[in-house]
Amino acid sequence: MEETISLWVNESTTEYAERLVQIDNRLNEIPEVRKKLFEEKLSGTVSGEVFADIMTSLDAETESLKAERNDCLAHVNTVSDMTGGVEIFLARLGRYRDFEVLTAEMVEELIDRIDVYEPTVINAYTKKPKISIYYIGVGNIEDMRK
Repeated sequence: MEETISLWVNESTTEYAERLVQIDNRLNEIPEVRKKLFEEKLSGTVSGEVFADIMTSLDAETESLKAERNDCLAHVNTVSDMTGGVEIFLARLGRYRDFEVLTAEMVEELIDRIDVYEPTVINAYTKKPKISIYYIGVGNIEDMRK
């Protein structure tokens, strides 16, 4: 199971990590582009109007890249936090691989909370209960499957 989680994390974060590298590279290039553009303006190779247009587009690109970088970092950090919680849960779960009776200690160590909802009435004789179990470090596993 740890292998499955590791694969999911790697697949989930690889694109974002690669995009972060691309963004950082471009953000590091922009000051050099600005410097060269300024030198070309001073030498008269580039007109003032073209210089202003390019500088404005570089400013917009920088702001856009910074916002995208923050989003990528948030995603990577969220996935990292989730895997930390999963690792904690799996470590606790490992202590109870073979058991015959569910104990209060097991429930306290593995379950964060259990939500019990009003049952759905199917017919006059049948009610369908709805229960959500939230595990420590992972949350509701049913929500993850959807």
